[in-house]
Amino acid sequence: MKDGGHAFPGGKFGTEYGMTLRDYFAGQVLAGMLSKGRWNQNNEEIRSGEDWARAAYSIADDMLKERDR
Repeated sequence: MKDGGHAFPGGKFGTEYGMTLRDYFAGQVLAGMLSKGRWNQNNEEIRSGEDWARAAYSIADDMLKERDR
């Protein structure tokens, strides 16, 4: 699975450490979702943490696909 590489690379060559871009996107999506309440983009109620994470990473994956176009 493509993860977009490091979101905030560090280290001597700028290629080490940091979360992946996929994780960063998912975190940003999750923050937006939580600010809107308990509903996902399909107007379905999100009940568990696993559902929240699945929805956030699904959107993050779509963002990475669009980025590669």
